[in-house]
Amino acid sequence: MVRVLVIILFLFFIYTKVVFSQDVSKKDLDELISSYVKERSQKGSFFIKDPRSGKDVELIYIGPREIFRHIRNYGYFVDVYFHEKEDHNKKWDIDFWVRNEEGKLVIKDVQVHKVPEKVGGEWFMVTVEPLPWWWQQSSGEHGGEPFARGDWKAWAVKAAIHEYVADKERKDKAFIIKDPTTGEDVRLELVAIHDPVRKFSKKGLYFACADFRPIDGPGDKLYDIDIFMKDEGGKLSVTDVKVHKVPVFQDGRWIKKALFYYKDEDIVELP
Repeated sequence: MVRVLVIILFLFFIYTKVVFSQDVSKKDLDELISSYVKERSQKGSFFIKDPRSGKDVELIYIGPREIFRHIRNYGYFVDVYFHEKEDHNKKWDIDFWVRNEEGKLVIKDVQVHKVPEKVGGEWFMVTVEPLPWWWQQSSGEHGGEPFARGDWKAWAVKAAIHEYVADKERKDKAFIIKDPTTGEDVRLELVAIHDPVRKFSKKGLYFACADFRPIDGPGDKLYDIDIFMKDEGGKLSVTDVKVHKVPVFQDGRWIKKALFYYKDEDIVELP
């Protein structure tokens, strides 16, 4: 029994060393996130869009979990708890993606991880699908095609796409694309990057589709955008961004209308 206890304590020590012995501390991350939430709160409430409805939800900050995760070369991932202003039992788990850029900690993006759902008269937190790529990294591939040995993993492709989008959103306060049906620039925000991640072997391209919604538009008005990437010197770089589906209001609701489909590695335009 004593030997088992010693082994458990040793493993816990190794685990905490791995988690906390990075170039930043939990205190650094807590202070950054607390400051971020405070700056973006209105009268003490932090607003975030419900990924299911696209509607703003008014939340009260509780605080981060006791541990955070680190993925080498990708940054830090902190689960932060909130509860809804009108009901303390409705708790939200929100992930903060933090990177160290040129010696400065920067929040790259904020994604909803778990939402409140009532089961048997009680509120529980349930996981939002699809999972952010940083959870897929730790739990294996989820729906992505099995790539050949030496290929980029699906989660790494999604990470590169997410960073590209996050940098655009931070720079321009939105992800801006030209709607091919109207010719107008549309200001969008990322909703989710979907599985599977695919590869065009002949062209050496990886791509995934992602849902975006207009920043000031209804929550169910979604664009489906395909983002293509290529390995350039050991780094994934975006080579093309194509609007695959546009939102169309039909029969009292928004649907996504496809503009093209894939035949092998070729794009076939739809009339």
